[in-house]
Amino acid sequence: MKRVQAVSLSMYAAPLKAGHAPPHERASRAALEMPRKQAIAGRAAELVEDGMVVFLDAGTTCQSVVPFLTGRKDLTVVTNHFHAVPALRTA
Repeated sequence: MKRVQAVSLSMYAAPLKAGHAPPHERASRAALEMPRKQAIAGRAAELVEDGMVVFLDAGTTCQSVVPFLTGRKDLTVVTNHFHAVPALRTA
């Protein structure tokens, strides 16, 4: 039997001020709460072992995990995150 581990990443930002909408542009969202995203990404990557299959969804927090995956062997990453693909090729 093969061990499968599921890790869910979610990000809860501080409430927005009245009259302020969250950013819709991807670059703006990617820069939002960067220290928290890096902390979450680093912790999530610690759970990833060589030979695992990992799913990264299209969120900017999940994209932050990619640099932390460097050095893993035989890792299979399944993603619907178009912007993560180039970074995964070099990780």
